[in-house]
Amino acid sequence: MDTTAIKPVNPATAKAATEPSSLPLGKLQLLGIVIRPTTSEALFRTPEGETFWVKSGSQTPYGKVIALDDTSVILGGRSRPQRFELLG
Repeated sequence: MDTTAIKPVNPATAKAATEPSSLPLGKLQLLGIVIRPTTSEALFRTPEGETFWVKSGSQTPYGKVIALDDTSVILGGRSRPQRFELLG
C-alpha cells in the first residue's frame, strides 16, 4: 500500500494528541482539520496511539480519504465508507 501522502507528526503534537484518557482508545480518532486556500489536511490518532496527517486522496491503512471538509473526513475502500467528525 502506498502511504507516501501520510505525513508524520512532530513529537510535541504527538504528545499532546496522545494524553492519557483524553479520547477513547481502541479506534481511529479524528483529532483536527486544517483548511488552507490550496489544500486541507486532517490529523488522526490510531488505536495504538500513533498520529498522522492526511489530505484528500491519501491512502491510509484504514482506507482512502475520499472526502475532507471543515468538520469531517470520509474514509472508504475497506468495506463501506466511514465518516469521522470532529468532537465538540
